[in-house]
Amino acid sequence: MPALPERRPSTRTTPRATLRPLLPLASFAALAVARPTLRLHLALYMRDMEAAIFPPHDDASAIAGPDPERVLFVGDIGVAGYGVLLAGMAMPAQVAGRRAARTGRGVEWETVASYDMTARKAAAAVATRTGGLDLAVVALGIPDVLVATSAAEWTDRLTAIVRSIRAQAGDRCRIVLSGIPPMDRFQPIPMLGRKLLLAQVTRLNRATSLLDDPARGIVFAPYPDISGTRMHVRDRFSYRVMHAHWADATMPFLGDPRSPRD
Repeated sequence: MPALPERRPSTRTTPRATLRPLLPLASFAALAVARPTLRLHLALYMRDMEAAIFPPHDDASAIAGPDPERVLFVGDIGVAGYGVLLAGMAMPAQVAGRRAARTGRGVEWETVASYDMTARKAAAAVATRTGGLDLAVVALGIPDVLVATSAAEWTDRLTAIVRSIRAQAGDRCRIVLSGIPPMDRFQPIPMLGRKLLLAQVTRLNRATSLLDDPARGIVFAPYPDISGTRMHVRDRFSYRVMHAHWADATMPFLGDPRSPRD
């Protein structure tokens, strides 16, 4: 077979080989710009969270019913109940209520959550828990976006969480990995900040989606599209509605209930 002719760079374009050494420099420059901007948004986030409304609740709750399913929720502000007065309005309780209504069984759930819960902190916390599980919902990401967690570290931490849950609950426990919400759309912020948040959210969500493996009971659940969804009550943004919408969107990913335990 004759050799292919050597491909010569066009005089009109820059050769790819010439551009390749510049890519790390471009990435470094982007990171140098992104980190201070994200750090500013992190400071604003922490200030807002320290003054925010979170419901008082126990780390474990239950809905009465036969042969209750055991569910673990791991997350940041969504699992912690940001913006609602009662724990029953938060996403975990709303998911549990819908699950119990669908299956006719009870639900016992526990939460590992705080507004500053990064994937690193969550991996350490989940590793120390004990007890069996039937379902696990992992809803992390907002703090990780703001501290500029890399996709590689994010993947490693989520993998560690999955590994811990598997060690505690076995292969029959279904694990739902929720997508990160569109943080760039929640508050009016400058365009540069919006672009950086969107890029980081997209990067981490893409990394999470690569862990999707339904055959092994690991499912990626993208954050629901809230465009066109009525999120306001009496002209004010309703976090109760947001939690309910998130719970509704999570339900299809929970799968069928496992058979009753012996």
